[in-house]
Amino acid sequence: MRLNKFEILGFRGFSERQVIHFRNINTFVGKNDAGKSSVMDALNLFFDDSKKIDPQDLCITKEFDEAELIAEFTDFPEVLILDETVSTSLAEEYLLKCGSENTLRIVKKYKKGRAPLISIDATCPQLNGNKHPITLKHAQLKEAVKRIGAEDQLDGTDKPANAPYRRLLWESMFKEGAKYQ
Repeated sequence: MRLNKFEILGFRGFSERQVIHFRNINTFVGKNDAGKSSVMDALNLFFDDSKKIDPQDLCITKEFDEAELIAEFTDFPEVLILDETVSTSLAEEYLLKCGSENTLRIVKKYKKGRAPLISIDATCPQLNGNKHPITLKHAQLKEAVKRIGAEDQLDGTDKPANAPYRRLLWESMFKEGAKYQ
């Protein structure tokens, strides 16, 4: 995967959303206190899951109670194995942001003393309760597929994996007039 764009809001001196576009080679040039180190620290915070935000890192110019960091990726693998040995893709799982270019956008929101709230900014249909099937456990997926009456569409080899259950849920959502409960 390739980092295409990084957005910062509410972190240190960034009281307005800053968007940084990445290319093959990047250089940060600016005066002292222009925010070069803050950009590098924001990237480090985003990519190091063991880190929490330091309370002094929240922007104080507009009284922010959280910082938002967004990384946008392109050039990701076409095929992924998310569970068991069943292949899928980010597109098949509706985890991409559609537009001029399909991208994977990961959003992390940081509050003082808490682990970040992580989400994916994707273009996908909404399930009841605004849950994406990727967040459901195997038993929940089985129950959801049973509710739509599609459990007989799975053969025995598919039953231990989650991806085929999610595919059936997506298919049912795109049938005209179908509702997922």
